[in-house]
Amino acid sequence: MDFQTVVHHQLLQYHQLGLSGMNKSVEFGTHRKYDIGYIKVDKKIYMPTVERLNKWVDIVSKKSWYGKVEFYITGSFTSHVMNIKPFWPTWDIDMIITQENNKELDYDLIKEVLLESVEVALIDCDFWMDLSFQRKKDIWGLNPDESLNTNKKHTIKAIKFGDKGNTKLIKDIWEIHREFPLKKHTERIKLGFRYGKPISITEYKEKYYTQNESV
Repeated sequence: MDFQTVVHHQLLQYHQLGLSGMNKSVEFGTHRKYDIGYIKVDKKIYMPTVERLNKWVDIVSKKSWYGKVEFYITGSFTSHVMNIKPFWPTWDIDMIITQENNKELDYDLIKEVLLESVEVALIDCDFWMDLSFQRKKDIWGLNPDESLNTNKKHTIKAIKFGDKGNTKLIKDIWEIHREFPLKKHTERIKLGFRYGKPISITEYKEKYYTQNESV
């Protein structure tokens, strides 16, 4: 089964689930429930779009902590942003928060940024964001010889909000270790899909961003 057939089959399943649309005017969405710390969501959540990400950037850039961290877009959504075709339909945006390697980690700040960033995505922008913290040196794909488009194995150490992981750092904040690429990555690459490199929000705003005047 070729890539376009797989995508067509997946989109057909979306329609059968009662979802709607695929572009800016008609979008895919489904009713979801989330319970993440103080964030309680029970409503329709949509597949992410560049327009929804633009709105998220507009809101978080006004947060008091915004200048203390950096953000990188990773995963499937990079191909949507960079218009790398064919791209894989995705239900979330993978985002990495980072700081320079020599900075002492402030776990309370990391927790605040993780939660408030997800809150903006879910409450204000109606999409799901899979968020973690990594040291900049550990972000896979920033170096030219690194890419999810290969089978080269590597272990990612990240900090996430949750109730389990490899090491508990503070309440609800854990260090986790995961080996990449995952099975889904290698399967998609075989179908012809290609991942874009991680995109910093600074680069995103310079090349791809359009301000949402309603924010």
